Amino acid sequence: MAVGPERLIISMSSGQRSAWLDSIIDAEGHRLKAEKDEWNDYIRIAQIDGPLQEAIKLAAYLEGYRPTYSSNSAERNGFKPAGTVGLAKPYVAPSTFQEPMSLGVQPVWAPETELGTWTAGLDGQVFLVGSAFTRAGT
Repeated sequence: MAVGPERLIISMSSGQRSAWLDSIIDAEGHRLKAEKDEWNDYIRIAQIDGPLQEAIKLAAYLEGYRPTYSSNSAERNGFKPAGTVGLAKPYVAPSTFQEPMSLGVQPVWAPETELGTWTAGLDGQVFLVGSAFTRAGT
């Protein structure tokens, strides 16, 4: 079961979640106009690392974006570790992947969607797992 801000995001209706994400963008983010008309505008949200940043990534994912993350130099300057969450188109290219490596057993959260698929988060990435998993005892 999700805890903290993730629980709030999961409990919201799609309209509430959309309004929440728009409010976060207005408060903590910025929208940059794309250089070309055929490109999408850029949306970036600066936030310290932690539960609220994770909730922003989850809300972005559930709103149809592929959340990205870029760390900044805040920690080097004596501030809390932070970074920027980007709202990208919901597809990936091979260049976005690193070389595969085993991370062993890792903690993840994976709430089940209404369609029976699982949305998971691991190491700052949010992704759709599919319907291959079943809950224990069901």
